[in-house]
Amino acid sequence: MTEDWRIVTTTPAVLADVVDVFPALTRLRFADPRPAWRKRFVMLRWADVVRRVSPRDALEALEGLPEAKESDVPHLSEAAVRAACLLEAGDWRDARPHIVEVERRAGARALLDGRVALQEAAFDEAEELWSLAEAEATASTHPLAVEVAAEALGYRLRLAMVRDGEAGALWGQMERLCVEHKAAFTQSAFRALYQLESSSERDDRLAAAADRAHRIMLERYVEPYRDEEAKVAPVPLVVHGIAKVHRREPEAFFEAISTQSAMAWRRGDRQHGYDIAWYGRAIGARLLGPKMEQALTSYLDKLLEPLEPERRDAYEWRLQFRARLARPLR
Repeated sequence: MTEDWRIVTTTPAVLADVVDVFPALTRLRFADPRPAWRKRFVMLRWADVVRRVSPRDALEALEGLPEAKESDVPHLSEAAVRAACLLEAGDWRDARPHIVEVERRAGARALLDGRVALQEAAFDEAEELWSLAEAEATASTHPLAVEVAAEALGYRLRLAMVRDGEAGALWGQMERLCVEHKAAFTQSAFRALYQLESSSERDDRLAAAADRAHRIMLERYVEPYRDEEAKVAPVPLVVHGIAKVHRREPEAFFEAISTQSAMAWRRGDRQHGYDIAWYGRAIGARLLGPKMEQALTSYLDKLLEPLEPERRDAYEWRLQFRARLARPLR
C-alpha cells in the first residue's frame, strides 16, 4: 500500500494518461485506507480521474466521502472535483455554487471559471482564465498541479481550433508537456488533432459544425414563430423566439442571445449579430431586469471593442434607420 500511496499522491494523470495512476487508485479505494483523510483523498482523486469518462459514476462516488481534513491540493478539494464532475456532465449551472468555494490557487479556480465562461460564449474571457490557470499551475511546486496545466492547455488548444486562432505555439507547449511527463497516449491524441487541424478537411469540418448549429437555432427559436415575423419587426425573429422560450430563464436567455449574436458576427453578417445583441438587451431588460441589460451591454462593448469608433456608430445608425422604416408597418 505504501507504493500505491506514493503513486497516487505524486504521479500526475495528464489528461488521457491515467494508466500509471488508476490501478493504484482502484486498489486503495477498495482497501479502505486509514486514517479518514487518506480515504477522502483517494476517493476525490478517483472521482477526478473517472469524471473524464463517466461523470455520473464520479458524482456517485462523492456521496460516500468521509468527514476529514481537506488535502492541500486545490483542484482535488471536494468543491473543485464536484464542480468538475458537473461540468463534464453538462450541468454547468449546477456547478457554479461549488466553483465559488474553490480556492484561487494553483489554477484550480481559474480552470473551472474558464469552463463556465466557455458555456456563456465569453471566449476571450475563457482564454484569459485558462492562460491564468496554466501559469498558476506551472508555478506550483506540487507534482499533481501539472494536471491543471495540461487541462487548461488542452482547452486553449481546442478553443483556438474552433475560433480559427493561431495555435502554433500551443501545439508546441502540449508536445513538450507530454514528453516531459511521458504522456504518450495524450501526445498521440493531440498529434491526431494537429493533423486534422492542418488538413484540407478543416474548413469543411467547421462549415458542417456551423450548419448544424444554425439548423438547431432555426428549429428552436425561428420556425415555431415564423408567422409572427411581420408583427415583431424590426426585432429579429430569433430574438423574439429566444424571449418566448427563455422569458423566465436569465442565464439561458443570455447564453442564447450572445451565442446567436456571436455566430452571426463570425460568419460575416455583423449587422445581424449587432441587431440580435441590441434588441436582446432591450427585451431582456424588460423581461429580466437591469442585470440582464448590464450583462448584454458588457457583451456589446466586447463585441465592438476591436472596431474604430466610426464603424461602431455605423451599426447603431443602420439599426435605428431600419427601425424607423418598420414602424409604419405595425
